[in-house]
Amino acid sequence: MRRRPWMFSVVCLVSLALAGMLPYRNAQPAGQVLAQDTGGVPVSVYFLRGGKVAPATRVEKPLSETIFDVALKALLAGPQPDETAFGLTTAIRADTRLRGPVQVDPTTRTATVDFLRGFRSRDTTLQARRMAQVVFTLTQFPAITRVKFLVNGKPLEALNARGRVIDGPATRDDYASLTPTLLVESPGIWAAVRSPIQVSGTMPSDTVSVGFRLYDRDDVLLV
Repeated sequence: MRRRPWMFSVVCLVSLALAGMLPYRNAQPAGQVLAQDTGGVPVSVYFLRGGKVAPATRVEKPLSETIFDVALKALLAGPQPDETAFGLTTAIRADTRLRGPVQVDPTTRTATVDFLRGFRSRDTTLQARRMAQVVFTLTQFPAITRVKFLVNGKPLEALNARGRVIDGPATRDDYASLTPTLLVESPGIWAAVRSPIQVSGTMPSDTVSVGFRLYDRDDVLLV
């Protein structure tokens, strides 16, 4: 399924948190800080919600590492308690670690990621979801469109959403069935925002319009 990006801005006169465009009455957001207030860089990490990829926002300050490594380590750390309450999960084991830094070929825009053994699974469905989370997290950056996987320095065949081997590096297109029809990529779930809010994501190329509801932290409908 071919997808195209969309983006719009919302102007509100209140401070609010955009929770993935969906209300959840029992979740208590941790109140993440605004990136512009800390000098940090907002980074999306892709977890799972209802069997589909769903981004959460982290505010990072890369120092000795690249933004690619920082994003992946935030992904490996798993969802925070307020995100778990919202329904976010991860297919990646808690003890999964990177073996080395992410390598990027600028010519092909291919990232090579080397994991320790904890990333490998005999369950092809589980393995595919792990790979989808990594692919979506890394391909948020314009420098990367494809991802090649290694485990302990040895090639690991990439699997698509159906658990079938991909011929070459994985891309977002390989995980169409794990992608929501309307994917809200920014702001992520429970990200702190300030008006005006720029909302962006992707949708099928044949979709004509985007509808939304905007709620505040108290689950009050604003727009």
